[in-house]
Amino acid sequence: MSAAYVTPADVVALAPELAAFVLDGEGEPTVPFVEVVDLAADLLDVGVWGERLSRAHWTLSAHFSALQFDPSSAQGAVTSRRVAQISETYATNSAVGEADLSLTKYGRLHLELRKRLSGVSYAGDAARGWGSTDGGVL
Repeated sequence: MSAAYVTPADVVALAPELAAFVLDGEGEPTVPFVEVVDLAADLLDVGVWGERLSRAHWTLSAHFSALQFDPSSAQGAVTSRRVAQISETYATNSAVGEADLSLTKYGRLHLELRKRLSGVSYAGDAARGWGSTDGGVL
């Protein structure tokens, strides 16, 4: 992949299991899915990602799409409660930042890509008070 943003079709081609959640009955991307892909593009800086921009955009778009449209794919903490004979269990995904990215396989891929950026220090990010979007390295 070259240093370019990906399209919704690219995201589905590389993450086909999302198709059932993000395509309409005619196989076209839904408006909310297009918005998620556009949002992911807005969060990535071409100057920071360079040749890895396409992969970063794909992984971040797939991550956000999985969380938004297929919450069951999130692997967050499991919470459960029981009252008498009735119980319920569900995954929580209220985390933000790196913890949020670790909830899906695409977010974990994004974190791996981010580790490979030259000249970017992650150990010092927390010490500098950077959030997940500061510095253009989401």
